[in-house]
Amino acid sequence: MSINYKRKTQRQSWNEDNIKKALEAVAAGMGKKTAARQFGVPVMTLKRRDFGKNINATSHLKVLGSKRPVFTPQQEE
Repeated sequence: MSINYKRKTQRQSWNEDNIKKALEAVAAGMGKKTAARQFGVPVMTLKRRDFGKNINATSHLKVLGSKRPVFTPQQEE
């Protein structure tokens, strides 16, 4: 019996490289809406990342949820 997972939402369906390029374009002077449309990134995600309002994810990396591991993998072993 195989399980075929079907994604239920479209959250964080953007590419990390695209948001990095969009952030660089905004820093160079391009408008946020234009950069979001050009690189296929949600406008609000780009705004939060640009203003630094997202506490857990400030750069181009994907972070979903607010829970983080307390111990490193070495400490858990």
